[in-house]
Amino acid sequence: MLLRKAKLDTIFSKIFLLTLVIFLFSFLSFYFGTAYLLKESIEENFKKKSKAEAELLTSYIQTLIKNYNYTAIYTVINQTIKEDPEIVGVRLKEFSSELLEINSSGNLKKCKESLLEPCYYVVKKSLKGSIPVEVEVLFSTEHLSNFVSSVRKILSAILVTLFLFSELAILIVMKEAEKVVNTVVEAIDKWKSGGIEKLKGKKWSSEINRIVSKVIEMYEELLKEREIDYKLLLFTEEVLNTLPLSKNEEELLERITPSLKALFGFKEAKICRENCDGGLTITVTPKLNLLLVEGNSIPETVIKTLRNIISGAVRVINEKEEKEELLFGAVKALANAIDAMSPWTRGHSEKVAEISVEIGKALGLDEEELEKLRLGALLHDIGKLGIPPEILNKKDRLTPEEYEKIKEHPIWSYRILKPVRAFSEIIPIVLYHHERCDGSGYPEGLKCSQIPFLAKIVAVADVIEAMTAERPYKKSYPLEEVLEYLRAESGMLFPPEVVEAAIERADEIKSIIRKNGRGGGI
Repeated sequence: MLLRKAKLDTIFSKIFLLTLVIFLFSFLSFYFGTAYLLKESIEENFKKKSKAEAELLTSYIQTLIKNYNYTAIYTVINQTIKEDPEIVGVRLKEFSSELLEINSSGNLKKCKESLLEPCYYVVKKSLKGSIPVEVEVLFSTEHLSNFVSSVRKILSAILVTLFLFSELAILIVMKEAEKVVNTVVEAIDKWKSGGIEKLKGKKWSSEINRIVSKVIEMYEELLKEREIDYKLLLFTEEVLNTLPLSKNEEELLERITPSLKALFGFKEAKICRENCDGGLTITVTPKLNLLLVEGNSIPETVIKTLRNIISGAVRVINEKEEKEELLFGAVKALANAIDAMSPWTRGHSEKVAEISVEIGKALGLDEEELEKLRLGALLHDIGKLGIPPEILNKKDRLTPEEYEKIKEHPIWSYRILKPVRAFSEIIPIVLYHHERCDGSGYPEGLKCSQIPFLAKIVAVADVIEAMTAERPYKKSYPLEEVLEYLRAESGMLFPPEVVEAAIERADEIKSIIRKNGRGGGI
């Protein structure tokens, strides 16, 4: 039963096999060592006793011979053999000729070296007198053999019992440990639904407690990061919604300060023109600042992101009447903020833009087209503002319904960029960068000849970045494997000329991936 419980790939099986080897070694040692340990004392006592009994019997026979009572000798020997089960025979010899022999040794053979095997042990005594008569007394050693066998059986039973109890104890301990480990693993697996919260307050062994404490610590740190990322997303949406409604930078700041206080826990968030002491200062213009008084400790990276978002929005407000194209700076900052919401999506858009430009160079695009390509690639995922954050940040595989939501982000990109005339030429890039040559893409299922050329380039660059980046739900693939995949799908999913251009620029693309580190995208 224990062997059926043990699997070769479990800790218990290894412990079981180890204890089994130890048991077999101990069993063999005790079994064969028993005779060795008992040999000296048992054999010596047996020989002494046999000699004493033979001496006594010989003395009695000597007396009967002296009294010429020869007929009684046979009777005495028979009676002695019946009364003493160890004596199985007696011989009387004169000049090597047998005078009398009574032998009931049966199949027993004469002992040679060891007395612990069934045999008969011979003790010889000589009678005193004028006629040399020798008495041989045969002693059976069966009881010695039986005694050793009994000792072996008792020791074997003890060892087997100890072995079974030890394995049972190990199995119980391992099962208990397995329950604890399964509890922790299940809690980690269900962390999104509050599984790790259930680990708190429970009693654990000191070893497990250290592991659980570390898991809880990492979980709480992750929750903090997710909460901050989500707040940044909400603030970014607030700034986007506020931009069209604000006539100047002061009005913009007045509209967004309540969100800053509510989302990030600032004690105070107010416009400051002079004497801006007592908190963090974000310079809007030489005469206009935003004073933030911290209520809680906020990471420097978050403060830096807020500065970038606010500064970018203010620049747009100040310059939108002079040159509408400058709105791109704010939208780019917002796009970068979206990429920065999650640890595995930071830098995605910039990396896609750089890869797209390299492919464009290989295809012979001029500077104007390359700049258009760069802007389109930078903004290709701006539509993710319209996707629920719990879907964007989901660690596990998306459900069909969630994937359909993800497929809406090109439409959201189109809606965000359409009001800005300066972006009219790059809207086809952001709208159609997920279309595929065989019509399996989205949002419109266009065929290869219908997809705008620059959108085809961004599509290939997006796939390269996504596949070479590491995600919680997948491993990263080497660029060589990604290029092989693109070559295999060339003409079906991706345009052949773009794939070949990407392969031609493999070294430059590899440098971009290494330089920028982790990226992300869907």
